[in-house]
Amino acid sequence: MKITKIIRVVDTREYTEEGDRWVPVPGSGIENECARCGRLHEVHATVELADGAKAVVGTGCMRGESLDLQSGIKRLTSASKRQARLMSQMKRVSVLVDEKRRIEHEVTALRLPASREERTHCTEKSGYEYEKFEIVFSDGVRFCSLRELTKASYEEAARFWYQQKERELGMTYAHDFAPYELKTLDEKLCALEEKFPELKGEPR
Repeated sequence: MKITKIIRVVDTREYTEEGDRWVPVPGSGIENECARCGRLHEVHATVELADGAKAVVGTGCMRGESLDLQSGIKRLTSASKRQARLMSQMKRVSVLVDEKRRIEHEVTALRLPASREERTHCTEKSGYEYEKFEIVFSDGVRFCSLRELTKASYEEAARFWYQQKERELGMTYAHDFAPYELKTLDEKLCALEEKFPELKGEPR
C-alpha cells in the first residue's frame, strides 16, 4: 500500500484543562480502523494511494513513506492536536457566552426598584471630614458617591444595580471576558486551518 498524498488529518479526541495545560481525554474520540496495521486510532489521516483509492491510517503508521510525506504527517499531526485543543477550549468558552446572554436577558427584564437618597457626614481617625452621598434601593443595594448626586449619578447607580443583579445570578469575570476569549480562539483556529488546509480535508 503506497501512499501518495495526505488528504486530511484529524484528532477526534476531546481535550480537558489540567492546571495550566490542555490534555487529551483518553477514549473520547472517534476510533477508525487503520488500513495498514488494523488497529483503531483516534488520531488518523485520510490518504490517497498510488492507485487513486482513499484509505484511513493512523498518523504513526506512515513510516517507510517518502521523507516529504513523513515530514508532512508529523507537522499535520501536531497541527491537528492544536486544532482539537482550540475546539475544546471554544466549546468551554461558548458555554460561558451562552450563560452570560441568559443572565443578561433575565436581568434586563427586571424593573429598577424605588430608591432614596442618604447623606452622611464622615470623619476619619486622622480627623479628615467628608460627605458621603448614597442612593439606596429598596432591595438593599447601595450606590455610594463622594460628590453631590446628579442625574448622571442616578444613571450610574442604575447600571450598578443591574450589575449587582447579574452577579447574584452567577455572572463572573470569566463570563465578562468570554466573548473576547471566544473571538481570539476563533481567530487562532482560522489561522491554523488556513496554514494547514488538510485539517479541513482540503489537500494542497
